[in-house]
Amino acid sequence: MKKEEIVSVLEKLFLEKEKNLTKTLEETRDSACGAPGSNISHSDTSKFQLSELALSLEKQTREANEALVSIRNTPVCQSSAVQVGSLVELEEKSSSKRTLYFVIPKGGGETVQVGDSSVTTITAAAPLARACVGKKENEEVSINGRTYIIRNLE
Repeated sequence: MKKEEIVSVLEKLFLEKEKNLTKTLEETRDSACGAPGSNISHSDTSKFQLSELALSLEKQTREANEALVSIRNTPVCQSSAVQVGSLVELEEKSSSKRTLYFVIPKGGGETVQVGDSSVTTITAAAPLARACVGKKENEEVSINGRTYIIRNLE
């Protein structure tokens, strides 16, 4: 699997996410502007709640944009040790279950389908990624009582 394909799929995902969040943010702001304030009805907190929702959506939109920018700048070069931009296949030692992870600077937690493979993004700050950084193929990493073997590294 080519990392460029993963980056392309993630770029589309984050772009769509940013677009949807921006649209929802605009709609929420419009609703907040039209909602009655506490000076009209003391028991109606719609304006306040919609404003709080807008702030949260604004933060999520900014995070989606940051993830988009970071994925566009993620290095896709080959490395012999796990680092940002690495595609890592981990095998859980106890179950032999294998999972593909793509280490990125921001926007972790997304799982995308690329061809026949499912790839999960993790940020370099995630505990699993921190345990793997600097490790090479066939080395073991342990986290939260689980042991993994790095089976493939691109």
